[in-house]
Amino acid sequence: MGKKAFLSSNEAAAHGVRLARPQVIAAYPITPQTTLVEKLADFVADGQSNAKYMMVESEHSAMAAALGASMMGARTFTASSSQGLLYMCEMLSYVSGARHPVVMADANRSTATPWNIYGDQRDSLALLDHGWIQAYAENNQEALDLALMAYAVAEDPEVRTPFMVNLDGFALTHTYESVDIPAQEQADAFLPPYDGAGNRFDFANPVNIGYSAGPEFNRYFKHSAHEGMLAAADAVERVEARFAKVFGRSYPGLIEAVDCDDADIVLVTLGSIAGLARERAAQLRAQGV
Repeated sequence: MGKKAFLSSNEAAAHGVRLARPQVIAAYPITPQTTLVEKLADFVADGQSNAKYMMVESEHSAMAAALGASMMGARTFTASSSQGLLYMCEMLSYVSGARHPVVMADANRSTATPWNIYGDQRDSLALLDHGWIQAYAENNQEALDLALMAYAVAEDPEVRTPFMVNLDGFALTHTYESVDIPAQEQADAFLPPYDGAGNRFDFANPVNIGYSAGPEFNRYFKHSAHEGMLAAADAVERVEARFAKVFGRSYPGLIEAVDCDDADIVLVTLGSIAGLARERAAQLRAQGV
């Protein structure tokens, strides 16, 4: 059985990553993400994680390291935020184009200018076309659960697409809630080891990674990545069903629709604001809206 703990979303996500048993963690700090990679460092230091913890010199290097490790068939993780995510941006399409299921967390934060450290989702939303699946946690329990489910979706053979778990800066990363932490045995039953079969360096069956392709062939690679993204929709349904069976917590799929069938006004949200929108919708309905 697992246990309950009072955690921020950064700490909750770190527990989810720990339970996923990544083999390589590439870490570079930035507010409000820093405590997430610090917690992962604690797990490595005290033996709760056997991951190779790489302290790199920049966010760009963090994603490059994660990509390199994934190319060798390792399960990898990194995290960033705001300007750091934008600095990491060049590497995102290398990862998605080569179909490596890297998982990362983004602690959503406003981008410059002006310089601002507070919550804003434009850092991740600006990168929607970079080939990464994105999901946004509503609360700290979702932060942990999404970290586990992200690997299951990304590593699905029909998907093989990297996954960004988004946590609203400060609204979640620095507020604390009661979170259920599953036992490692439960996580292992849910998420099998990743072997990178068919898309890693293998001297017996060599493949070319990082090649150049002209317009005639480039479109095939881009279409393949597009198909992987489309396949993620069904994978999410399968993964959430398996998650509910193992952990007893269920999620509504890609979209949760609340009282939308006869609505005149619909609010569309991502992340922690969903709870407020759900509450406000109920209040307005009670007023006859």
